[in-house]
Amino acid sequence: MIRKDILPDIWGDSWHSEAAEQTLTVGRGTERTVVLCNPADAPMFMLSEGLGYTVMPDVENLRVNVEQGGRFTLYRLQGMNTTAQHITQLNLTMQDDATVDLCTVTLGGGHVRNNITVRMQGEGCWLNADGLYLIDREQECDNYIFVEHAKPRCYSRELYKGIMDDAARARFNGHVLVQDGAVKTEAYQTNHNILLTDKAHVDTRPFLEIYNDDVKCSHGSTVGQLDSQAMFYLMTRGISERTAVTMLSYAFCDEVIRNIGIGSLRDAVGEARIALASRRRGLEAATSERDRLSNQAENAEKLMAESEVALAACLKALDANAALLESDIGALDRDKAALNAARAAFDEAERTKGKPTIIIAN
Repeated sequence: MIRKDILPDIWGDSWHSEAAEQTLTVGRGTERTVVLCNPADAPMFMLSEGLGYTVMPDVENLRVNVEQGGRFTLYRLQGMNTTAQHITQLNLTMQDDATVDLCTVTLGGGHVRNNITVRMQGEGCWLNADGLYLIDREQECDNYIFVEHAKPRCYSRELYKGIMDDAARARFNGHVLVQDGAVKTEAYQTNHNILLTDKAHVDTRPFLEIYNDDVKCSHGSTVGQLDSQAMFYLMTRGISERTAVTMLSYAFCDEVIRNIGIGSLRDAVGEARIALASRRRGLEAATSERDRLSNQAENAEKLMAESEVALAACLKALDANAALLESDIGALDRDKAALNAARAAFDEAERTKGKPTIIIAN
């Protein structure tokens, strides 16, 4: 059974680039290495033209024909701002003994969609496709890859890894089609994901479609969290929780990063990963400081309100004490007047004491 070409409906949705298609041909027995990166993102990856590879602005719709014995390596680096929507489409055709190495690194973007279609039309083709996506906040990243094995003795390996933080969402759709007659095929799909929060989400769908028996194929995916025991071990060694998360995340990404064949680019991607983690820690620190100041302001307002209540109570008590004091002063004045009257009576009595009393009779 031979499956018909259904390229327009592979993904079952309308997410395709409408940009004009650009074509690149890798000649027979030649090698070509290309790095695609938006100019605004280049400083993040410290890119510069290097020996043996070409740096180009990201091409949304690219078709590459790799002729017999040719070798093509493509690195696509994406570090866009959080509001950008970006769709890329890569169509690859491989002839006999052609080799293709792909690596897509996504470090941000409002909604990024990467579509890759690879058609092995010759025998002995070799494909390595790696992907790394590290997203946070409410960013989204989709990686859709379709590989067709149409001839014998072809090999393909896909390794995609992702870390989702905050409310980020990722999707992986890997489809390998092994046609009837494509004997001795080897095809392997792997997708691993880490969710750092309860709100982060990933949809993963590795898929094999095989129409002959003489093949070696496997596929698998995982979704989990960072190893709690490793976190505990690092934190018991005096490492902060944030640094421990960064270290474990970096180790998780290393399997993809170390496959980058350009040393300077490999280091730059590693540095960009650390910078992203540092930015994340900075945002967390800023958020923590904001929350601390907000709590202080709330506590100050609460203390002011309590102080106003206490002051009102004090004023009321002072008024009551003033009234009591006036009453006491009045009582003292009366007691003083009574004392003065008693003293006058006493003095009068002392003055008349011992004097004869004269009574005049009428």
